[in-house]
Amino acid sequence: MIINSTRFGTIEADDDKIITFDEGLPGFSSLREFLLIEGDYALTRREGVFWWLQSVEDAEVAFALLNVPAFMSGYNPNISNETLNGLGDYECAGDFLTLNIAVIPGDITRMRVNLRAPVVINSLTRKGRQVIIQDGRYEVRHLVFDELRKLRQVV
Repeated sequence: MIINSTRFGTIEADDDKIITFDEGLPGFSSLREFLLIEGDYALTRREGVFWWLQSVEDAEVAFALLNVPAFMSGYNPNISNETLNGLGDYECAGDFLTLNIAVIPGDITRMRVNLRAPVVINSLTRKGRQVIIQDGRYEVRHLVFDELRKLRQVV
């Protein structure tokens, strides 16, 4: 499959790499198919911190994602079994990838991530959903630059 992207140019991807969001994403309900791309210019040498979710249907839509548990050990959103079951069969919690949408403004020190609405992907079924959790411990606009900078110093 050939995917056109204004951010990444032309991407060739196997059909089995496409993530399907049956309900779309909030604000983008008409877009259902996305390619998950691991970032190659992360702030750290550790793999899996930065990701992109590129729409297959709209070349201009791509979301920056962060693997928050990779640098915030206390982040553990409570996602219901009903939600997980809605993404298809799975063997264990490790079959799910949980990422969070990030906003990266011109002033990178103001980078923030939405901790209340993680994107959950079943790696076995390639189905995903953005889940809105009601947990007062987590912010919608959590600043992350300092935490990422600390991670870089450790690596």
